[in-house]
Amino acid sequence: MENSFWYRYFLVINKLSNLVLGHKFQNFALLIFEEQHGRYGNEQMTIFFTNLDQGYSDLMSNDPLIVFDELDLDELAEISVEQLEKDYMSYCEGKLKFDFRDND
Repeated sequence: MENSFWYRYFLVINKLSNLVLGHKFQNFALLIFEEQHGRYGNEQMTIFFTNLDQGYSDLMSNDPLIVFDELDLDELAEISVEQLEKDYMSYCEGKLKFDFRDND
């Protein structure tokens, strides 16, 4: 997954959702993908992600769930939980850096 604002945004909301849920780390993109494809029961967990995204979106003046317009939900759903944790920790440690150079 490309190091972009939206990926970092997803990492933060995913981490907050997991903290609120309070048990083993989940990939909420996978849960949302499964819910959209008919898996019953995921909405009990994805409500945490959607509510946190709504609040964070309000703070940043974004549309709710715009992250899935900017990033491919299918691609996010395929990322392992371990990779999400690693990327989140790298982001927190400043290893996922902003790149403001023009790459054209």
